[in-house]
Amino acid sequence: MIKMIYAFILFLFISIHINAQENTNDFCEAIKTIMKDAPNHFHNIRGKNIGDNMKAVIYNCMIPVPGVISSRFVYSNGNFYEGAIYQSQNIKEIKAYYDTCKTLFDNCIIPMGYSVLQYDNFYKGCEAYKKIVYLPNLPDGTPSKDRPAHVAIEVTYSKEKNIYTLVAFIFEH
Repeated sequence: MIKMIYAFILFLFISIHINAQENTNDFCEAIKTIMKDAPNHFHNIRGKNIGDNMKAVIYNCMIPVPGVISSRFVYSNGNFYEGAIYQSQNIKEIKAYYDTCKTLFDNCIIPMGYSVLQYDNFYKGCEAYKKIVYLPNLPDGTPSKDRPAHVAIEVTYSKEKNIYTLVAFIFEH
């Protein structure tokens, strides 16, 4: 039974990996489309308000991003895109998706003149997965209103649901 589960997971990973390779251009184009609309506070690509509370307003995402299982725009101390790429209760299953995701973002965003920074992950059990941040290379003193979007990918953990999630964020500044 365990061998069947591992075989299924391997098959699933290979299928997703092949699909991701086929959709690399579509993935990159979707990410660039979201990034380009950041100065507009994502008004051109966000959908209906799907929820709000005292901390945030949440909108549908109108741009399908290949490989993303769930996405939305959030307004909370600024606007940002949030896309869940993979979820699992087993942190070890995240590794392959994390590596593939980082490669896809590297290939898409670095050629646009972005630098990559890595930060420690503060979520318990996620220490092996650095938070990856893509920042635009800008002259010193560039006003915040003129800064393009920046991007981050990280692994998060929800205690309530006991689930790890690989998430991509695109921030308006």
